[in-house]
Formats: sequence, C-alpha cells, structure tokens
Amino acid sequence: MTFVSKIICKIRKILRKLINGINKRKEEIVRGLSFSIYMLLAIGILSYIPLAYFGTTEPPGFELAIVSAIIGGLLFSGRFSGMASEDAELVKKVRQIGILYLVATIAFVFLALFLQLAKVEFESIIANWTVILVNIVSMSVSVISFSWATAELAYIIPKLWSIQK
Repeated sequence: MTFVSKIICKIRKILRKLINGINKRKEEIVRGLSFSIYMLLAIGILSYIPLAYFGTTEPPGFELAIVSAIIGGLLFSGRFSGMASEDAELVKKVRQIGILYLVATIAFVFLALFLQLAKVEFESIIANWTVILVNIVSMSVSVISFSWATAELAYIIPKLWSIQK
C-alpha cells in the first residue's frame, strides 16, 4: 500500500466515524433545530404583532391568519394526497400539525378582531378587561400553536422528504 492510499484509507475511516456519529445523533440535532425554530418564531411573532399594531392601520392578525391557513391547508392537502399513508405515525403527526395550524388561524382571527377594540375606550371596566383578556389569550394561543406547528413541521420534513412513491 502506498503512502497516498494509506492517507485515503485514514480519511475514509475518519469520515465514516463522523457520519456514523451524525447518524446516531440525528434525532437530537433535528429536535434541537426544531426547538430553535419554535423559539425564533415565537419571538418574531411576539415582536411583529405590537410593531404592526402601532405602525399600520391593518390588523396584524389577519395577515398571520392567512399565512397560518395557507401552511395548514398545504399540509392537509399533502396528507390527503396519500403520500404519507404507509406510515401511521407520520399520518398522525401530520394531522396534529394541521390541527395546530387551524387553532393558530382561529386565534389570529380573534386577535385581529379584538386588537382593534383595544384602541376603543369603553365606559365599562368589564368591557375593557374582556378585550384585554381576549387579546392576551388569543395572542398566546396563536403564537404558541403557530410556532409549535412550524417547529414540528420542520422536524418531520426529512421523513416526508424520504417517502418514495
């Protein structure tokens, strides 16, 4: 064996160890990336809503509801096209993600409707607190469910990608 072929063999062994290590930790890496996506989206949406509320006249919830509905609709249509029908666990996960997007869409619509009411001064303290409570709940539900669904979707994309017809 020549000197060059020995070096190539050592490089191959190192690459095999590296690839095997990555394959063993792939689940942890993907889960960590999904959590990072969740946190970035949650922070982004929580920043976007007040900035859009004070910067424009359009309610930000409707824009976010449209995005959430489109992604959820695409996910449901992909599920019903039969691509994931062989893997029962994947079908269950896709259904759960679609439901999370649906919940986010509904919460964004509530946020869009009641966020505008926060600008109105009601004479009743109960009405003011009701509007504030609905805004807090709808913002929390929408941010959590949209971010969670997107992170879970990012997590299962490799599984969806590997499905062969």
